Amino acid sequence: MHEIATNLYIPNMMDESQGLDSIFGATTMIINGGIECSSGSENDGALDRANYYAHLLDYFDLPTEIGTGCSTMQPFSKFSSSAYSQNFAKGGNIDECEVVRYVTQYSYFRNDDYKRCVCDSWAAGDDTCFGSAETEMLQ
Repeated sequence: MHEIATNLYIPNMMDESQGLDSIFGATTMIINGGIECSSGSENDGALDRANYYAHLLDYFDLPTEIGTGCSTMQPFSKFSSSAYSQNFAKGGNIDECEVVRYVTQYSYFRNDDYKRCVCDSWAAGDDTCFGSAETEMLQ
């Protein structure tokens, strides 16, 4: 959602074929797509979400946007431009973590999460290791 809202998400051909563009409706697909999207007509939840967004745009005197619904969108797939590795997990080599596609508590986008991953994975219980869970609790 962050990447859509900040225009960092650039859909590829697969995304476009699924109706997934860098528009507000795609955020609804992310939040609640299995319930609110892909039916061919907007359901009440998707309409409410789009209306709230339109009111916020108006309140902040921002331009009206098109594509606030998600009724014709299909879910993101593993071939989406958004399907890339963005989390860390314990690696195969000692004192290393690796970038993975599945969600972990260590984000590629959060400062020092690589260090936390290494400390928590390879030095659990060592309160001198930077960013370990124990060190975080003591602070």
